[in-house]
Amino acid sequence: DLGCGEGALSFLLAGAGAKVTAVDSSRAMVDYVQRKARERKETGVKAVLGDLEELPLGDGGMDFVILSQALHHAARPEAAIAEAARVLAQNGALVILDLNRHEREEMRREFGDYWLGFEPEQVARWTRDAGMSEVRAETLAGEHKPDIIIVTGHKTVKRISK
Repeated sequence: DLGCGEGALSFLLAGAGAKVTAVDSSRAMVDYVQRKARERKETGVKAVLGDLEELPLGDGGMDFVILSQALHHAARPEAAIAEAARVLAQNGALVILDLNRHEREEMRREFGDYWLGFEPEQVARWTRDAGMSEVRAETLAGEHKPDIIIVTGHKTVKRISK
């Protein structure tokens, strides 16, 4: 769970049986997730401090990576996606949920957003450029807030026949 924030998604995934590595660049958020894991006696969540663009994780060690509402906080979102792909195991899956492009400047002030969302095809292109296959982009309409984009992809080895 990259850019985990308070870890709500991490705890949801752990509750479903997943072993989750929750990464955030904020020491306060990492401490919060660690404290909540202890309070809940949740052993399936491990919180670590790290930057989305330089993950403190080894190559190919993750079966599933999710960037949920975190990409718009990365200075170089294409680098964050490349890092997400790097840590994925072969046949691993990547899911990116983020804001569709919008003009709500107040979100920069209120939430520290670096980007005001993205064009779905741009995120899909970055995902393909990171080596992901079966990339798909969708948009979910938001009634009172910016639409959400969902980009998915898989990390697969291309077979070369002799």
